[in-house]
Amino acid sequence: MLDIVATMRYTIDAVATSYMLHLKGGIKMLITSTTTLQELFDHACSSVNEVLPDEKFLVKDLFKGIEWNRIPKGFRTKLGSMFLNYIKGEASTRFEILNKTPQNQQIYRNR
Repeated sequence: MLDIVATMRYTIDAVATSYMLHLKGGIKMLITSTTTLQELFDHACSSVNEVLPDEKFLVKDLFKGIEWNRIPKGFRTKLGSMFLNYIKGEASTRFEILNKTPQNQQIYRNR
């Protein structure tokens, strides 16, 4: 019985990880606990294009609904650091780094 459950869980994770939705001409992934850090970073960098001018946001705002909770805590921290470096470098002319929330989450603003 356990082998069947393990096989089903593996199959569901594999399907969910490879599941792609085509939205607004782009490709959006279903975020799961097995999504790689690079895939999460790519998703955040892609989703930031949907932030309106002068709108403030957190990295977690770049993920839909429950997706943020599916990301392991260690990945969330690393993703935040990667995104901050992206904003400081490549995207420095497009976004402004503001203060932090009481939960130590970095706040950004689209210029």
